[in-house]
Amino acid sequence: MKAWISGRPAPFATAGERPWKEAMAAQVPASSGEFSAGMVLDFSLHDDLGWPGHPDVDNLCEPVFSTVINRLHWFGGSRTRLVWYLATKHPGTDLGALVSVTTDPAPEVASVVVSPRFVATWSGSLPSSARDAHFLAWVRAQGAPIPEGQFAVSLEFGGLRVNIGDVATGPVKHTIDCLQPVIGGRLGSPEDHRIVRLLVVKDVFGIAESGVRVSVGQVG
Repeated sequence: MKAWISGRPAPFATAGERPWKEAMAAQVPASSGEFSAGMVLDFSLHDDLGWPGHPDVDNLCEPVFSTVINRLHWFGGSRTRLVWYLATKHPGTDLGALVSVTTDPAPEVASVVVSPRFVATWSGSLPSSARDAHFLAWVRAQGAPIPEGQFAVSLEFGGLRVNIGDVATGPVKHTIDCLQPVIGGRLGSPEDHRIVRLLVVKDVFGIAESGVRVSVGQVG
């Protein structure tokens, strides 16, 4: 499935979420298949707030997953069947999102995060909040802050059962929030709006069941 959805993309828990979900439901076909696959999401956003001062790209994914997976029943209606996704955002005049469901393998990390400034693998328990002390200390020990620019980020999880589609409260959100020592911002409030490309993959060979490999690079 590949569909262009015209409308104003909105992150979850905002006033624009409901009309954006209704726009998606009207423009994306429903599915009855039960399968595991990946998704590609490319958001075209207004730049009236300055760039990249838009909604965080992970927050933009949540209404899409809620509508496409839970409501329209792609992936059998289960986010646990989402095995990878690539989400990008860019300024544009035609507002909306290009959304694809694909059985292709995940893109190579090197094609998403070019010339990474931070690459490290965590083998402990995944962070449970934006203030996870152990994970934050590990990030600080592995890399220095990147003072400016836009970011491409890759999160490669080792576990098959990790729900990478749970954006609002799951491991993807917590891991990104705990990158604050590298991407900037305050403790509990990172500058993750600077992330313009996000690749998330699970069941990656060579990474512990509860682990994650994090790659961060600058864009442009």
